[in-house]
Amino acid sequence: FNERWAEMLGYTLAELQPTSIETWEKLAHPDDLAESDRLFQKHFAGESDFYSFESRMRHKDGHWIWVWDRGAVVERDSRGMPLWMFGTHIDITDKQRMEETIRETSERDELTHLKNRRFVMERLKELVAEHSRGHGRFCVALLGIDHFKEVNDQHGHLAGDEVLRQCAETLASCGRVYDVVGRYGAREGLPL
Repeated sequence: FNERWAEMLGYTLAELQPTSIETWEKLAHPDDLAESDRLFQKHFAGESDFYSFESRMRHKDGHWIWVWDRGAVVERDSRGMPLWMFGTHIDITDKQRMEETIRETSERDELTHLKNRRFVMERLKELVAEHSRGHGRFCVALLGIDHFKEVNDQHGHLAGDEVLRQCAETLASCGRVYDVVGRYGAREGLPL
């Protein structure tokens, strides 16, 4: 632990003294601790050349930042137990935000902000596989807007886009947390 690491979290190193693994654990996101510990143990046992993990840590002001933690044991005792570890902590919050934006963009329809056709079809494949293994049931409902072409023809595509957005908002507001509401798109036709 050094001054730069503390600064990344909004502290001075003096505020965090005395520092130890417990300091890190106290600031780490609880959902990340088990996987971090698993990877530490794997490295300590000599099953990996280094420890590497991307996790969340609580900033002094309360928000979470993403940190890439990478290190290696540099000294062991006579029984092979780790004595010293050397590594780096790098703030990767901007990288994680960008990846989330890309992921979200790749799953969402640009016009309606519903899940897009590709995401819906992938999720449907997962559900079919789960169902074929005897794990539950599911339902698929396909809805179409009658006379939609006439809306576009008479009022223009901007009006048609607004109809699609309003329909999407209504459908999304009726869905449960575990429901997937998506836009398939009529132009492509339905797969058989």
